[in-house]
Amino acid sequence: MAGYLLHEDCYRFVALVCPGRNRKTQGMYATYTMLRDVHPVDAWHNGMDIWTCLDCAQRPSLDGGCYVDPRALASIYSAYRRGVYAPVTWTHAADILEDELCRLGGFGELPGIVRPENVGLMLSKARGWTGYTHAWKYCDPAWSRYLMASCDSVPDYAKAIAKGWRAYLVTPGPSCGVSGVVRCPAYRGRTCAECLLCAGTAKNAKSVFNPVHGFRARAALRVVAS
Repeated sequence: MAGYLLHEDCYRFVALVCPGRNRKTQGMYATYTMLRDVHPVDAWHNGMDIWTCLDCAQRPSLDGGCYVDPRALASIYSAYRRGVYAPVTWTHAADILEDELCRLGGFGELPGIVRPENVGLMLSKARGWTGYTHAWKYCDPAWSRYLMASCDSVPDYAKAIAKGWRAYLVTPGPSCGVSGVVRCPAYRGRTCAECLLCAGTAKNAKSVFNPVHGFRARAALRVVAS
């Protein structure tokens, strides 16, 4: 997959990947955080996905319901290892995203790995974005402008709202039992690129809930129901 290298440290890299064929996010660039020297599928099996996904309860190494297609991750990792992704500055990334759409956290976390002000710079010319993090409990609160707090339970949702975040709550079924939220319009066939509701507090809107979904929905349900 074509893309650019946004960040590289001793263990990880963050790539900005050009729009792919995913129906739901078609037309959106996306960030992917992976380990430099461990294939992402291997990291799923040996627990090293904690370095990229932090404490996300849906990590595959925890038998969670991560929705990301491992084939896409394999393609991105292969491109990185082959040197396909040229390094770019955050200012250059802003130029790349001018009048474009971006999904923050296509796979892996951004908080604790890159700075929120750099991501803000990258998005400064973008037409819109979506973004999510499970690190909302302890990360820099500046991230709340760009990212939704990913919540796997109603108590987590309440904590995220109390901390000033907008939330993306995953529920076991088609209702959530709390007020002040709207259901993700994907069930009506609307795509993320058309909706752009999940843009943190930069979007003056209600929080969002969505029933478990994806090809690992059964595993995700175990996490949400626990």
